Amino acid sequence: TGRPVTITSDNPGVATIDASGRVRAVSIGEARIRAVAEGVVGTKVFRVVGEPAIFELRRSSGAVLPLLVASDTVEWNGVKEYHEVYMESGRLRLTGGAQPRYEVDIRYAEYKVTNVNGVRGLVLRRTDRTFDRGIVAYDSRGDLQMTSEYISPLSHTATAVAGGMQVQFRIPGDDQVLDLFYRREPI
Repeated sequence: TGRPVTITSDNPGVATIDASGRVRAVSIGEARIRAVAEGVVGTKVFRVVGEPAIFELRRSSGAVLPLLVASDTVEWNGVKEYHEVYMESGRLRLTGGAQPRYEVDIRYAEYKVTNVNGVRGLVLRRTDRTFDRGIVAYDSRGDLQMTSEYISPLSHTATAVAGGMQVQFRIPGDDQVLDLFYRREPI
């Protein structure tokens, strides 16, 4: 901390170093990344593969999924029922190439809540999803700026964090933002 570090790539056609010192894959291949701090040298070979990076949704605003996001009494086929809606799963898919792309998929399930002899139960009534996809650009810190190809103007941001990606997902149609954590699944 507080010491200057020089980071370089021997193959910038495969991996570059952004202004904040993060390695960014730009094409398929291998690149040796070299870091030097006060005369101490470290190297690491990075292999960039053509498969998309896939992350599984694990938390929303710090809470682990499945997560209760809404509940209310509703009318279902002319009968009043008490329902709960859960954010149950999701996926973030990133692909590279000349124009990096993203896909965000968030899955919800709505349940009728039952209580038989003091035992709480859930009966699935319907499922829903929020889906968006578009192009990725990088800001000066190396964070992802994701711009929708479906809804304009709609954009999201994502930051690489330990174990995955932290995504600030703007909900289409309003100014609410979901704070989502996606964990990289092992290949």
